[in-house]
Amino acid sequence: MNYPIKILYVHHAVGWGGAPLNMINIINTLDRSKYEPFVLLLKDSEVKNKLKEYNIPYKIAESKFYKSFYSYFNFTIPGEIKWFRFYTLTKVIVSWLFSRFYFSKKELDKINFDIIHLNSSVLTDFLAIGHLKGKVIMHIQEPVSKGLLGIRYSFFKNQIRKYADSIICISEDNKDRLELLDKSVVVYNFISMIDSEPPMESYHSKKVLFMGGASQIKGFETLVNAMSYIDSDITVLFAGYYPKFNNLSIIKRIKRLRYSAIKLNKQIKRMRKNEKAKELGLVFDISSTIDEVCCILSPFSVVHFSRPIIEAFARKKTVIATNIPGMNEIVDDKENGFLIKKDNVKELAQAINFICNNPKLAYEMGNSGYQKAINSFSSKNASIITQIYDKLSQLK
Repeated sequence: MNYPIKILYVHHAVGWGGAPLNMINIINTLDRSKYEPFVLLLKDSEVKNKLKEYNIPYKIAESKFYKSFYSYFNFTIPGEIKWFRFYTLTKVIVSWLFSRFYFSKKELDKINFDIIHLNSSVLTDFLAIGHLKGKVIMHIQEPVSKGLLGIRYSFFKNQIRKYADSIICISEDNKDRLELLDKSVVVYNFISMIDSEPPMESYHSKKVLFMGGASQIKGFETLVNAMSYIDSDITVLFAGYYPKFNNLSIIKRIKRLRYSAIKLNKQIKRMRKNEKAKELGLVFDISSTIDEVCCILSPFSVVHFSRPIIEAFARKKTVIATNIPGMNEIVDDKENGFLIKKDNVKELAQAINFICNNPKLAYEMGNSGYQKAINSFSSKNASIITQIYDKLSQLK
């Protein structure tokens, strides 16, 4: 094995979230004498600021195609494009073809690497050219969807089977959905653990934290509807992105005239008017905020592995989450958190009221979550990924 192994990470999206954070966590655990990381950002975004902060070398895709036109083809449950959205489907199909057969090669020809680590299941357009130039890792960070007829699923599954040398899945549920068991390994996302106790008064604070932004799939609407049933002395902190309709351009306002956008805008207004709600906006270092509250909320409406849960466990805080695949894999009901029915407004409110009025239980469940994080979500998971790097480098 020849060190250093050159690893190219490709990241696709604009916003800040679990995928770029997980990528940066992996890179920060690497022994730089053995591994030489480099990041290709397809979009210019705040992710570059975090890469600069950690002295991680990167470049933004040079082609104007990725800046102005590119839309990745999402075949996951949270981002699946419905068949009747013809314009969007046409755009992503054309975008995928251009990227797959021309622009991905144009970008990768300028970078030397031994292994290409694709940071999302939506980056299937980089599989083939990556396979020609080195070994390929596909990181499945979202539950893939089989769709109505399974056509898209079968196509992309075949692309991954054909060109990926290894598949990293962030949950057993994600692994089972992809059904490529011979190439897949589960490596849970991981997080740094605290050594000290969080402030004891936080368990008495009657504050809870939601980190999903104005995302329906992350349970924003369910939580807003639950506010009517939450005790008056409880404060819900809303972290994430909540758009202000008045600041949007005319084109974006027109787009928001869709029923779903109008409905979401009403929910945002309801949240802002509620005295029990406090809007935090985007928070890049969420640790200190977690230390202030007694509980973290993750009432997702679709299958997912929720990073806020492991962030809560790492800081000895309990969680309230939805009892759906992915969530029930990481939360043990009534041991380190509460699992509630999907979209159940009153059950969510009751769980919030209960945990806020039982600080001793919140403390005990938070410590139970911390032990699970040590066993399943600590940085020791990084060693599994470096073992994959080492194994693939030997196959060159």
